[in-house]
Amino acid sequence: MIQLTKIPKFRNFLPNFPETSPRLHLSKDSRLPEQLQRAMAAEAEAAREARAKVIRADGERRATGHLREAAEVLERSGAGLHLRYLQVI
Repeated sequence: MIQLTKIPKFRNFLPNFPETSPRLHLSKDSRLPEQLQRAMAAEAEAAREARAKVIRADGERRATGHLREAAEVLERSGAGLHLRYLQVI
């Protein structure tokens, strides 16, 4: 139910403020329908999954960059490649 209430205390500070403003009064027992709750939960889950995919893709992009840098360093140094091989063994 929308009820218009008078707000006289703001009239002195804000001359263009309307004398009445709408206020929304909700009853204490305001429950969402179960189907709407499920839809909202599914939407929230889809948003979380989308964010997780973006974070995962960013991590993979960074890892690829680090691997490329490591490959370039090992390519420049033959001894470095041999040492890395020995470290793996």
